[in-house]
Amino acid sequence: MDDVMVERFLEDGFVKIEGAFPPRVAEHCARLLWRETGYDPEDPGTWKDPVHWVYDMAQGPFAAAANSPALHEAFDLLVGEDRWQSRYSLGTFPLRFPHEEEPDDGPGHGGSPATPPRAPSTTASSLRNGSDTLSASFGV
Repeated sequence: MDDVMVERFLEDGFVKIEGAFPPRVAEHCARLLWRETGYDPEDPGTWKDPVHWVYDMAQGPFAAAANSPALHEAFDLLVGEDRWQSRYSLGTFPLRFPHEEEPDDGPGHGGSPATPPRAPSTTASSLRNGSDTLSASFGV
C-alpha cells in the first residue's frame, strides 16, 4: 500500500487492495457465500432478489482472508500498529445480483445502517470469478 492508496482511502472511505489474499481463499469464500444464498452460481434464473444479505461469515477461509499479511500491513499503515484487533469474520455481505428491481437496502431504507452509502458490495460476477480483491471499507 502506498501514499496514493492512503490518500484514496482518506478521500473515498475505502481502498481496493489487489491480491489481498490468495485466489484459493477467495474461491472458498465465494463457494460458502453461494451456499448461504441458496442460489445456483451457474443459473441466473435462481437469483430471485436484487440483494441478498449474508451475515457474519466466520469460517476458516474468511478468517484467512481477514488476516492476510497484505491486509495487516494496510491496517497498520491506516490506523497504526497495535491500534486495531484481528477479526475472524468479515461481517455482513450485501450480495448484489442483476435484477429488474432496484434494491431498497440503503441506510434508512430498510437496509443495514452499518453499510456506508459509498461502500462497495460483493456482486454476483465477483462471486462467480472467485475474486481475490478486497475493497476494504471502514464506514468513513
